[in-house]
Amino acid sequence: MNAKDVISRLPDEVLGRILSLISTKEAVSTSVLSKRWKNMFVLVSNLDIDDRQSVPKTKQNRIEIHRNYMAFVDKLLDTQRGSSIKKLTLKSHVGVRGGTDSSRIQSWICNVLDHGVMDLDVFITLKGKSPPVPAMIFKSKTLVKLRVGRGFTIKLSQDVSLPLLRTLCLDSVNFVGGHNVVGTLISRCPVLEELVVEERRCVDWTCSVSSPSLKRLHIRFDRKFTSISLDAPNLIYYKHSGYVLGKYPNVKLDSLIEARLNLRMDETRMVGVRNGSLGSIPADMRNLINGIRNVRILHLSSHTLELLYFSCKEMPLFDSLVSLSIGNDKARGWQMLPLLIKNSPNLETLIFMGLDHYITNRCGDVCVCYDTDESITSCLSSSQVKVLEILSYQGTTRELNQMKHFLEKLPCLELVKICVKQEFLELYEAALRAAKSVKGVKNSPKVSRFVDARNRLKDAPTSLACEVVSKTSMGKGLSFLNDHKNPHIRSEGRLLRDLWMKILYASGREKSHDRETQVKIPTHSTMKKTGDSKRDKVREILQTSLVKVASEIVDTEMKTRVTACDPSVVAVSVESAMFEKLGCFMGPHKAKYRSILFNMGDSNNPDLRRKVLIGEINGERLVTMERQEMGSEKIQKEVQRIKENARFKEESRMKILQSAYMIMT
Repeated sequence: MNAKDVISRLPDEVLGRILSLISTKEAVSTSVLSKRWKNMFVLVSNLDIDDRQSVPKTKQNRIEIHRNYMAFVDKLLDTQRGSSIKKLTLKSHVGVRGGTDSSRIQSWICNVLDHGVMDLDVFITLKGKSPPVPAMIFKSKTLVKLRVGRGFTIKLSQDVSLPLLRTLCLDSVNFVGGHNVVGTLISRCPVLEELVVEERRCVDWTCSVSSPSLKRLHIRFDRKFTSISLDAPNLIYYKHSGYVLGKYPNVKLDSLIEARLNLRMDETRMVGVRNGSLGSIPADMRNLINGIRNVRILHLSSHTLELLYFSCKEMPLFDSLVSLSIGNDKARGWQMLPLLIKNSPNLETLIFMGLDHYITNRCGDVCVCYDTDESITSCLSSSQVKVLEILSYQGTTRELNQMKHFLEKLPCLELVKICVKQEFLELYEAALRAAKSVKGVKNSPKVSRFVDARNRLKDAPTSLACEVVSKTSMGKGLSFLNDHKNPHIRSEGRLLRDLWMKILYASGREKSHDRETQVKIPTHSTMKKTGDSKRDKVREILQTSLVKVASEIVDTEMKTRVTACDPSVVAVSVESAMFEKLGCFMGPHKAKYRSILFNMGDSNNPDLRRKVLIGEINGERLVTMERQEMGSEKIQKEVQRIKENARFKEESRMKILQSAYMIMT
């Protein structure tokens, strides 16, 4: 019997969607399969162009490789004429010897704009003079998402208009035509909902953000800047990190729900401010604080709290503030905290990332650094705080005195949450001791103790668990639970191991500067080796796939979660689960290995990589997933549609056969 090519008989629309789920290079390579597939790749709607994959480690043939690469992209886009392109991701080297020509990049961008692209992500590694962004980008009637990352210069014309743009990300781009190019651009985006502005260079410009539709704003400056004005009446989420600006002339955020401020200043200058040799800080934060006075949830880093003390002599009334979170740094004081609590009459939840702070006589009656005058009315005594949460509690004498002070001074306190590292570790050790002491298959009090310890570990705060896991070797002693003689211990042990793996995925690496500092993605050299070349290769492939996630995320909250995870740690965990369940790569489950690695590396399946990296899908679950489950949401819907059509056709065929049978009889 001759084998039938069932896939080639599928409709062009279905084949186009299938090809959109693999990389662009792989989609184009299918053109050599047969005449049917010769031009099928033109139906691909998502293009991923990355010349960094073609850069050889040596300089030999580099120019020729790039020349061939540019010719390939030119031909690819030329064959797309008449087809729809929904998304283009373009990452390229420009200006390096043998790199991609900047004029080619501009022509590629203009080409996809002519195709009505909706999602455009351009990231350039630049060496030399930065090329201008094609003016057509800022006149697009179809763009919904736009990310311009480095290596570009923005120069706006008078007829700028982006009527459908909802997400805009600007990462270290240059501006020509005045200081407020960003403000002008935003004003031409009537439905813009999310704006991300990041700057890692030392440049001097003034920015004004004014948008009635803006809902989410993330600003990050890693160098010193002049000023920024904010007017977003419908903004609900605001995150500002990096260096504090010199001025905030106008800040109006009336509908703000959550704000995260992680601002700092040059440490040398800050030392001079503390000891009085420099007077005050060269920044005026009063307008910024007044502008966010309607916020309901406020997160302040320890650096920000200190800057507020030296910058603002007065504090506005925070009538709507119900939750306040304070960062932890033993080199920063709480001088501004008494006034902040006093001016928050409806504050219900107070969270400290730690109680260790710089000892000073200016913390008022919030702490016990120095004895305070008992006749002075305490700001804590008039506070409405009902929930007090302390993270990274060590149980030192100073912390005990501070806790006693809080319990005595907060009259409305109903609940205290204390996250103790030592207690968490003791619970973990108690669970292991109970499991090891169980010898038989029958239930006993020791089994109950193990189950109770596991349940208490499950209820521990995630932040505490992540911190403990990232700084200890806990989890290495769980393997014996899989082979335990007691079935109840085996069952509960699997749950404990799943819990540990989930925490491990979420923990990431310890951050070097503060809680908001971006985590650098580890290289292959940091990954733990097994000594087995096949297993190590699988780990490298998984890590390469997981590293992609950080560049695929736009949402600021999700990006924070992703950057907190270590791809190398997750890759090792997933490969270990694969090896445990499937055996070696060259064994009978080789096809399963290939299926997992393919889906993890699929450029059109970012959801799977993201879920694995942040721990939503652990290694054990990934091994048991079918190919359809691992596919992206789009392919799952398409498979479901094909199944429903096939079922409908089969039902129709059966009805016809039944009718024919009745006529014949």
